[in-house]
Amino acid sequence: MGTSKRKLEFISMYSIGAYESWLSDLAAQGLFLKKFGFMSCIFEKAEPAIIEYRIDISKERLSKDRIVMYGECGWKYIATNKWAHIFCAAAGTQTTEIHTDAREQGFTLVELNRMMSIILPIMVILVSFEVVLWGYMLLIGGTPFLNMISNGDSMMIMIFAMLLMFVVFLKQFIDIRALKKSLFSGKAINHHASWKKHKYYNNVVMLTSLSIIFVSLISQGINASQIIRAVTDTARVTMTTQTKLSCLRLSDLENLDDAVAGKEFPVTNEAADEIGTVDDIPGDTLVWIGSVTAESSMMAMTQIEARESAMTRDESFESGLDTKYYKLTFAGMADGTLHDLMKKDLYFYTEEMMQDVNITKTDFDGLDIVYTAKADDFLYIFASKGNVVVSMQYYGTKSEPELVAALAEKLNENA
Repeated sequence: MGTSKRKLEFISMYSIGAYESWLSDLAAQGLFLKKFGFMSCIFEKAEPAIIEYRIDISKERLSKDRIVMYGECGWKYIATNKWAHIFCAAAGTQTTEIHTDAREQGFTLVELNRMMSIILPIMVILVSFEVVLWGYMLLIGGTPFLNMISNGDSMMIMIFAMLLMFVVFLKQFIDIRALKKSLFSGKAINHHASWKKHKYYNNVVMLTSLSIIFVSLISQGINASQIIRAVTDTARVTMTTQTKLSCLRLSDLENLDDAVAGKEFPVTNEAADEIGTVDDIPGDTLVWIGSVTAESSMMAMTQIEARESAMTRDESFESGLDTKYYKLTFAGMADGTLHDLMKKDLYFYTEEMMQDVNITKTDFDGLDIVYTAKADDFLYIFASKGNVVVSMQYYGTKSEPELVAALAEKLNENA
């Protein structure tokens, strides 16, 4: 017995003539069908031979009597997959065709065509539901680009996978419908029809499938790492005044060299209180509080959200900086992401507040896009450079030009 070889199946078994021709050509190369299933076939290697193949379509399972009857006509049963039953015979050994009447063979496709006619609208409904659901999730909150960054990749993978399944199913439906019509018109199946045109279709389907699988694996890997970081509480990174980040830090704007970390100050305060010297702690003691959260997604592999504030005990000095930093996969998303950030960071109460915030678009050397705004004693900067998008909410001693200049320097430093 020869060795076995698995080959990808790129022709629908319901494209009967082309599938039969493909199997015959492989037999001429020494590959003989043993088993066929979803997307692949198993062949046995042997000496090349001229073999004819026939596919019989039937909903019912083949009975032993039927297999014997076909065998008496020279056709050997090989395998079954779903509705398709495959037989073979060495060229010239078969005494008669499995189907001698084209119109009669057409009736074997009626039930299959009816079943696929029922499934087709169900698939249309499912695909439409997925598209509507994705559209809703994309547009919820009026921030489509931020929604795309947060969970758009998973929904897109699901939609493209369902669309691919629908396209494959639709082609099979069209092939069966066209074949049934051809048989009812009295035109017999061409058992040596060209199968090479199907190869181009298959290459597109396979390339699309592999791309979806590849992207899905990356997305699932990212999601798994996010879950692990959430469970292990490592998504929120411990930060000090000296921590280096890709985004602008409060220490880049204010002098925090002598600042005491917020988590350390209560300990110092408690110790002083125990010995009755709490009032000895100077009022100008600078207390700094900061936290940073890092996330990832297919649309923005690097996402940083940093929150910092610093103030003295006597409140003679106060400063704070909240930053959102995105390194986008596609630079073309930058402007849309900036507008989403403006809507999310500025207009978080009611739509009427939109009229109270004056947003200014300015040109600044070193940055692609810059929007600035002032609201409730906060300075807002929304800027991008290449595929990097930054949103900053600041209060403190620096002016708007100083803040923008510091941001430009930071982004160019990391470019």
